[in-house]
Amino acid sequence: MDDDILKSLYFTELKMLDLIVNPYAGRGRAKTDAKKVFEILDANNVKFAPHYTARKKHATEIAYNLTLSGAETIVSVGGDGTIHEIVNGIILARRELEKQGKPFVTRLALIPAGTGNDFMRSANLPLSLEEATNRILSGSVKPVDAIEIDGTYEICFACRGIDVDVVNMVNASKKKTSSSYLKKILLCIFKGIKYDFCINIDGNEIKTTGIVAAVLNGSVLAGGMHFCSPAKIDDGLLDVIVVEKRNPVSTLIALSKLPSGKGFIDGKIVKHFSGKHVVIETNQPLIDIDGELFENKEFDAKIAPNSINLIL
Repeated sequence: MDDDILKSLYFTELKMLDLIVNPYAGRGRAKTDAKKVFEILDANNVKFAPHYTARKKHATEIAYNLTLSGAETIVSVGGDGTIHEIVNGIILARRELEKQGKPFVTRLALIPAGTGNDFMRSANLPLSLEEATNRILSGSVKPVDAIEIDGTYEICFACRGIDVDVVNMVNASKKKTSSSYLKKILLCIFKGIKYDFCINIDGNEIKTTGIVAAVLNGSVLAGGMHFCSPAKIDDGLLDVIVVEKRNPVSTLIALSKLPSGKGFIDGKIVKHFSGKHVVIETNQPLIDIDGELFENKEFDAKIAPNSINLIL
């Protein structure tokens, strides 16, 4: 990237914010949260334009068009799913601008208006509306990584295993509660569901039987669970977590360490690897990518370093 453009990304004052608001995020809370953010921006005399999403992948379309038009700062007002869509729009537009020999100047900022806000936790960003908005006005910019899988970009994680089964079961449930996910996890564990994984990390093959194999960009998943404490969003590496098959009690003891992350990666049941290119094969046709299930997609993950200029 041109040095002058990079300097402008880091040091110029905010001239205009384009806020992409998912009004359905956070069980509908995002629409109200957005109004509070508008009030803070007005109080600080910051110019902004709201863009409300109306359908699936609409945030990707909006972010793509804004980035191509040279938008300075795009603000995600939603959860991890909204960030996922926006990141795809920004990166796809960036690739197009690079082909055309045009400058890429867009920065991404985040407002926590989802249920989990896991990427914000991984980035050590504040989870209160006021603090997050003020951070946008005063924070610095840092390039961070993304994961690329078959032309799709992920900001948090991609995995195979019982997580896919759980998401499938929860989505099929007529009655969904905050405990639905936990109940389905317990069901899968006690039913003894397992998968034979063949994992290739930078050419090194690992074969194992387990319940989860995941590639991560950040450290936090599933609403604040510290799945991979060593993971960094700006280290140019993919982190791989494999939870091997054990008896239900041993598995539950391991999973009980997720809230803090301390001792979760024990090298026995839970193993950690890292690399830049990861392929995960199993007999499961679905992949969970940032909380959304994808079918008929090869799990061939590559690091996309420094893809997003994030306000921190």
